[in-house]
Formats: sequence, C-alpha cells, structure tokens
Amino acid sequence: LRLDIAQSEKYKTLSTLATGIGHEIKNPLTAIKTFTEYLPHKLDDKKFLKKFSEIVSKEVGRIDEMVHDLLEYGKPAPIAIKSTDIHKLINDTLDILSSKFIAQKIKIKKSLNPKSFTINIDPNQIKQAILNIFINAADAMGNGGTLTVSTSVFPTSYFSIEIEDTGDGIAREDLSRIFDPYF
Repeated sequence: LRLDIAQSEKYKTLSTLATGIGHEIKNPLTAIKTFTEYLPHKLDDKKFLKKFSEIVSKEVGRIDEMVHDLLEYGKPAPIAIKSTDIHKLINDTLDILSSKFIAQKIKIKKSLNPKSFTINIDPNQIKQAILNIFINAADAMGNGGTLTVSTSVFPTSYFSIEIEDTGDGIAREDLSRIFDPYF
C-alpha cells in the first residue's frame, strides 16, 4: 500500500510538472505563432520583420532555456539580475499576446509612468510572471473585457506594477491552489 501511495504521488507530481512545463512552453510558442500569422501580410514592412526576428529569436531562446532548466531539474538556476527598462519589458510582453487580445476582443489600457524606469531584476523571470498574469487575465475575461496595466514610481525608490482585468476572478474552489507550482 505504501509503494502504491508513493507511486501515485510520483505520478501526481509528474503530471503537475508536465502540465506546468507545457503551459510555460506554450507562452513563447504563442508569441511565435502571433508573428507568423501576420508575416504573410507584412513581408514588405521592414520594421515588422525586424521586430519579428527579434521576438522569435528571444522566444526560441526562452524555450531552449526551459528545456535546459528541465534537464537540470533539481539544480536551482542562479538568478540573472540585469538592469532592465521595466516599461519596455511590459510593452514587449503585451506585444507577444496582441493577437490573443484582438481575437478575444480585449482592450488594453496602459497607464505607465511616463518616465523610463530601469530596475535591477531577472528580466526572464519577471517577464514570465507578467506573461502568465496577462494570459490568466485573458482567460478570465473569455470573450471581451479590459486589461489595465499601470506603473508607479515612488520617491523612496519603490516601483509598483498594477494589473487589473474585468474577468470573473478566481473560482472559490481554486483559491487554495493558486500558489501550487504550475497551477
């Protein structure tokens, strides 16, 4: 019975991990898909092609990094702190999901502090977190709504990002699981 329970727990953990990895890899693939859908119509738009090339390259790099991390599972990856323009990171993340927002009739309302603001963060981890919040917000709104993103800079060198959506919110039965990995 103990062996059966232990085996069952291993399968449960593996299932959660597989679901999470699938979700994480799906995010960069969504960005790549978005840009490839527009590509046939924008072949003469050099600005679009440059942006397409940069984003696809970054997203393929993210998938490669996730696969590498999966292979190195159990060995904690060091945090890669870099000076990052947080507003550019937010805008780039919104761009990745632009076709999803259009398809779902989601309006984007931005109230970013007009001052460019550079902070020391791990840009990949923060981008992944923000991307997941945006995707969850889009999923919560189903077919229509508003996603509001605002930033504030405070004199005490404190910076905040606020993300709000007009979706239904988290189901009561899911609240206890929101901090489970990959839920």
